[in-house]
Amino acid sequence: MSHDPGRTLKIALYVVLSIVILVYALDKTKNLLLGPKIIIKSPLNGALIETSTVVLSGTAKNISKISVNGRPISIEQDGNFSQELVVPPGYTIISVTGTDRYGKEKEVTLELVRNSKESDEK
Repeated sequence: MSHDPGRTLKIALYVVLSIVILVYALDKTKNLLLGPKIIIKSPLNGALIETSTVVLSGTAKNISKISVNGRPISIEQDGNFSQELVVPPGYTIISVTGTDRYGKEKEVTLELVRNSKESDEK
């Protein structure tokens, strides 16, 4: 029983080539597999707000459309977004929803409490 070095080399090359193709395919489909991602940078969830407006900012990845409380907002080329919002007195929930080009959706909710002098006086 003798080993054929040429056959062993062919098998090794096929295995290496298969691994390279698999890694390349996974790299190209990772956005499909991971889906949309939304990171809220400011304000923090549960924050106590003293003013009537707040700037919502964050980063969106793998997203083709994004909305805040159902209203579309724009995303910069690098995925960053920023939107000024009016915050009513009391408890507020802000919903940020992103959809990727394959229809997968991701929603992040942010809870804020606005402490206003007007509500303290009542």
